[in-house]
Amino acid sequence: MSFNFIHTADWQIGKPFGSFPDDVRVLLREARLDVVGRIAAVAKAASISHVLIAGDVFDSANPPIQVVTQLLGRLSAHKGVVWHLLPGNHDPAQSGGVWDVVKMRLPSEGVHLHLTAEPIEIAPHVVLLPAPLKAKALAHDPTAYMDGVETKPGVLRIGFAHGSVQGFGGMGDAAVPIDPSRDRRAKLDYFALGDWHGRTKISDRTWYSGAPEPDGYKDNDPGSVLMVSLSEAGAVPTVTPVQTARYLWLRQSVALTSISDADRIIEALQALEHPSERRIISTTVSGELNLAEMVQLEAVRERVMALGRHVDWDQSHLRLVAEDGDFEAFGSPTLAAIARGLKADAVASDVAGEALRLLTRYARGLGTS
Repeated sequence: MSFNFIHTADWQIGKPFGSFPDDVRVLLREARLDVVGRIAAVAKAASISHVLIAGDVFDSANPPIQVVTQLLGRLSAHKGVVWHLLPGNHDPAQSGGVWDVVKMRLPSEGVHLHLTAEPIEIAPHVVLLPAPLKAKALAHDPTAYMDGVETKPGVLRIGFAHGSVQGFGGMGDAAVPIDPSRDRRAKLDYFALGDWHGRTKISDRTWYSGAPEPDGYKDNDPGSVLMVSLSEAGAVPTVTPVQTARYLWLRQSVALTSISDADRIIEALQALEHPSERRIISTTVSGELNLAEMVQLEAVRERVMALGRHVDWDQSHLRLVAEDGDFEAFGSPTLAAIARGLKADAVASDVAGEALRLLTRYARGLGTS
């Protein structure tokens, strides 16, 4: 028999995005809810009924009730899709926590909670072996019990867990050890894992799906779900990534030796296919520029700001190179004297460097806004 399903994880619904302006926070939080519809569309297009969310469904163990009801409303809106929810390290199954709230508001069909480490048949001849977390950190591997679970010949066995596979660089967030050979030890046909926010293949049968909507600048293939096809027990699964992300998170780091080097910043952004209103950008510039080039860089910064929905611009590692002759061009002995003092302080103070840049703009008639 064959069985197809969607593997996803690390939705972290309710994440506050506290370092962003209020309007951007609202959009990023909404995108995490809207991804439910995009995942359902992927499932329906492929005639897939089951979606496995391998932990960290919520960002915390006690999110506001509104967050819970919003998510359950989104899930229950997609008839024909069965959602399988697993507690992770952000939302462990603790007494009085989010899963008690979910149970009280659970729709009559379409949403299944896996709060105990017990095998369950989710379709004919398909057994799911969940390993829900009941704490943020564990000293033992919660998937070890899977080795001893007996099933009939020909039954498909799917492991379902959240934690950090040991020996692969410690990329995960959870302090929960998982044996990378669990798929072999437990004779799993597929092992659906959550915790690493980027898509990662551990073996032919063991995968991290990554987060379906990115939440940071790590270059680790976030923003997709995995379509998994199991043809028969013991066969290697077919795993197909499908993009689901709304926002592109991009980090740029450019070393400048002259203002012409800044063209690379603009060129890289203009080459992107992702719409500018759906880009979250972090740009860091370093190196050395003279006063005139510093002023020109402001125009580059303004162009970059227009090429993203949100842009963090960091030039604190950029060194100003200025000669006394540059200040004489101000045409004012007073301004030139102030500039010389700021130049001396700029070596040790980012504030002084910024003040000198603004003073230069003012003296050149460009204004300070």
